[in-house]
Amino acid sequence: MEVWVLEAEEALRAPDPSGSTEPPLIQNRMQELKSLMLRFSSLSPELDRVTELGYRLPLNDPEIKRLQSLNRSWSSASAQTTERFSKLQAFLLQQQSFLEKCETWMEFLLQTEENLAVEISGNMQSLTEQQKAHELFQAEMFSRQQILHSIISDGQRMLEQGQVDD
Repeated sequence: MEVWVLEAEEALRAPDPSGSTEPPLIQNRMQELKSLMLRFSSLSPELDRVTELGYRLPLNDPEIKRLQSLNRSWSSASAQTTERFSKLQAFLLQQQSFLEKCETWMEFLLQTEENLAVEISGNMQSLTEQQKAHELFQAEMFSRQQILHSIISDGQRMLEQGQVDD
């Protein structure tokens, strides 16, 4: 896990194209950050287990410091990833029309429907895989909330300005 956190920190050293007017550049960086967010989410239960074991086992001082450092680095990199993704998404949403935002949201809903249509399995391995898929869905949902809020905000503004026909 330490190696993965170092890799995530290295990926976070790359600058974000927030000043760019080219949506593909922003979308590519957002995809990189989203992948990091999903990876943090999927590995989080493992970090929790390692931390819990650290409380149960008699660790020496360097091991305790190493575990604390891992948790601090993890927390910092995870928060930074989420914050940077949100900023890029907000920047991209400012450049999109109401229709584009709605199309993005509808694509997400269709993808979600397909993912939720999977039958619930009865064996432990399949249940574990479904649990991971659910955790990834939660992270994905978090990353998409900003789009929905932007659609609602734009819709309310359009209603207030009388730009909507019945």
